[in-house]
Amino acid sequence: LAGHSQGGLAAAAMAADPVLRERFSIGAVITAGAPVGTIVLPPDVVGIHLEHGTDLVTALDAQPNPDTPRRTTVRTDLS
Repeated sequence: LAGHSQGGLAAAAMAADPVLRERFSIGAVITAGAPVGTIVLPPDVVGIHLEHGTDLVTALDAQPNPDTPRRTTVRTDLS
């Protein structure tokens, strides 16, 4: 699954939804500019998150993305 901003939030929530995962195989989620730090992805789902320092949307959840072996956040400053 992939999504930008609110779409990224929806993609991560779908990847974490146990009812949806019973019906569909979800192996990875890619988000860009999405506040997904509070969403707990299942251990078998890879998470790639793209953020830039001047984007306020990624900070809306007031939680940095977890840094785990299966979850990576790429951050850059576009200024």
